[in-house]
Amino acid sequence: MNSQAHGRKPLPSPRSVQDRVIEKVKSVRISPKGMAIFDALLGIQPRRTDPAIVELVITVDDMLLARHEGDVGFNDVIGPASNLTENALGIARTAEMSEEEKAHFIGLIDGLRVHPDTFQMQAARASLRADN
Repeated sequence: MNSQAHGRKPLPSPRSVQDRVIEKVKSVRISPKGMAIFDALLGIQPRRTDPAIVELVITVDDMLLARHEGDVGFNDVIGPASNLTENALGIARTAEMSEEEKAHFIGLIDGLRVHPDTFQMQAARASLRADN
């Protein structure tokens, strides 16, 4: 039965965990560098900084690197990935994220990690191309 037939408004669609995390991160005051990092991590569009960070990666030695708009490679060494995790946990506390939201947020950081096997295969391919 259609709920509108009885004069009731349809229920709004539930927002995704990602949307809720984005909304909460945007509500917290952070530095422009932090804003650029979290915009890239969460895929926030339009980017709120210039230059914008368009891609992040955590290396096998646990360093966070960023690629800025217009750059070819990851030219910005931001620092230890543990700092990003600590900052994210601080934002999660300040924004009063639920456990589900916090797990999603931290999971995005874990997804930035380059796995050693993948890194070694990419390095080997690059070496083979350089030899040819």
